[in-house]
Amino acid sequence: MSGALPHFGVLMVYIVGGGVFGQVIAAKLRKEGHAVTVFDRGEKEAGSLPSGGHLKPSWLTNIPRPKLDRALETLDSLYGIEHLQCEAGIPPLTKRVEILRVDVEKILAAPVVSANITHVGDGFIEREDGMRLDGTVIVAAGVWCKQLLPRHCKDLTAKKGIAWIFHEGMAVPNIIRPWAPYKQIVRTTHGPNRTWIGDGTALLPNHWTKEAEERIYRRIKPHAPPHYTKLERQRGLRPYLDEGFQRIGDKLWLATGGAKSGTAMAGVAANRIAEALR
Repeated sequence: MSGALPHFGVLMVYIVGGGVFGQVIAAKLRKEGHAVTVFDRGEKEAGSLPSGGHLKPSWLTNIPRPKLDRALETLDSLYGIEHLQCEAGIPPLTKRVEILRVDVEKILAAPVVSANITHVGDGFIEREDGMRLDGTVIVAAGVWCKQLLPRHCKDLTAKKGIAWIFHEGMAVPNIIRPWAPYKQIVRTTHGPNRTWIGDGTALLPNHWTKEAEERIYRRIKPHAPPHYTKLERQRGLRPYLDEGFQRIGDKLWLATGGAKSGTAMAGVAANRIAEALR
């Protein structure tokens, strides 16, 4: 956090949560010239961790197209959007489609201040160590927003998802393979010798068992790249909240609940907050 005082017209902004929502909003507001600090307490199952960053307009029908187009423009200007060619369908009935991808690891690599925020209000936050900071506050802590803003997040629920990352395997093409109604396995290359695979499963935490996770693994394993040397399992709790984006006070915002649309919704939220703060 910079010790310099902000210039006239520059706002001090404190964002609680260093996931996709928090970091995209932070990047947009910094581009607007504001002084932004992101606080994160390092949850092991943060909802952004398994995200593939995939953006396909036909998957994002819950976002009005003008807002989606502007969100994509923002994400592209901040991080760059990849255009991936994928083989979609079940062989031999496949076709070539394009999906978009934002590098989530690039988003999450932005710096954060490691701290537990215990209280937020209209224009201030309080840290666990007792320090109080005054400024514009954006609570973007995923499912943990419920602890900070219980009245506004009483209907917030969490579903657990998982992604599988295979390292040092042979190069494989990007694919989209349906396995159930509205469910599909997606496999994409995320940098050299790194393959991401997810199947869209989202379960309530009390339904998540070792057996359930192994069923998901058996489903995606036939699509793993040959000869991989390392496997990562990225688990995360996705927040679901219909009114997850709202202005609560003059200097207090809630930004969560993106679920599977989180990367795109982060761009939407960043644009709306940036406009409101101009």
